[in-house]
Amino acid sequence: MVIDDQGGNVTKLPTAKRPKPDAAFEIVHSYKCQHGKFLVDEKKAEVECGLCHEKLNPIWVLLALAREDARLRDHWSQMKAELALMGERVRTKCDNCGKITRIHSNVRAMDRDSLAAKFRNGESA
Repeated sequence: MVIDDQGGNVTKLPTAKRPKPDAAFEIVHSYKCQHGKFLVDEKKAEVECGLCHEKLNPIWVLLALAREDARLRDHWSQMKAELALMGERVRTKCDNCGKITRIHSNVRAMDRDSLAAKFRNGESA
């Protein structure tokens, strides 16, 4: 937007770029890679991505592995609970076509989740 001032009472301020601070670190967002594989150098105690070869923070890698482990453990315990509630029977022979088909679970989510929590805590069903 251009302001045309005939009276001369508008002062133009100088526009200068801010100097870049001398920071100890620079934040880099790498959206190119999901860092799925990890290459671990035990002697140097360094971790790098196996896909893009970027150096990674070992603590971040441990947290990512722990999250994945917890997700898999929760999924496994829910599947185990559903099988226990279904009576270990997940397939049956179809009356119409004669093929073996999967039985759809009629297990309530509340029952499955409470039994899965017991499995996660180490209790037996």
